[in-house]
Amino acid sequence: MLLEKGDLVVAVNGILWTRLASVQKAISKLIESDTGPVLLTVWRDGQVFNIFTDAPLDSKWEVLEEPEVSQLDGIKPTKLPKDNKRLTRFAIYVGSGSEADVVELRRSFWAMLVPPFWLVFQRQWEALVGLLCVLLTAAVIHPWFGTGLYLAICIYVGRRQISLLEFAMTREGKRKVMILAAASDLEAQDVALKFDDQLQFKFAPHAANGSDEVDIGLI
Repeated sequence: MLLEKGDLVVAVNGILWTRLASVQKAISKLIESDTGPVLLTVWRDGQVFNIFTDAPLDSKWEVLEEPEVSQLDGIKPTKLPKDNKRLTRFAIYVGSGSEADVVELRRSFWAMLVPPFWLVFQRQWEALVGLLCVLLTAAVIHPWFGTGLYLAICIYVGRRQISLLEFAMTREGKRKVMILAAASDLEAQDVALKFDDQLQFKFAPHAANGSDEVDIGLI
């Protein structure tokens, strides 16, 4: 999830920390219930973003006193969709300069059905050219060989599509700096730009600009 020291978990599955007896216990209980990934709303440096987690957070937790959390007043966490289909995981990759890219960490059926078109959609031109060359060569050798190879590639890409995209980002010299939950890649870009407005995404049509102690997640 790439959480940093000092991150504050201010909501769990859309429930604000003020309504939870313990953020840490709420996360663990939801994980144990095995109802799906848990949506966390995180506060960092005055900005709020969402992430999914499939495991309890084992980092050191601290209790903040009321005056220290006054800056969190007015936070409105994202409500968890009933079917969890509106939000998905995105990874933000940044290169040596300010160039950046977004990778959706969700499997696509099209990656297995038609790998070439999926590569076009993902803008993986080198991989597309290599794939087409291999398939054409195999088809020239024997049509059945080409068909069998294509089916094998479909299965491989379908199973490994996320790791293939992450490898492509690494090969381009980009490093993963953030993982978040968002409704679209544009929303993921907007969140990333709030933390670093110098990022330059390849395809970005716009940039977004009872007790005195409370148990809230301080990572």
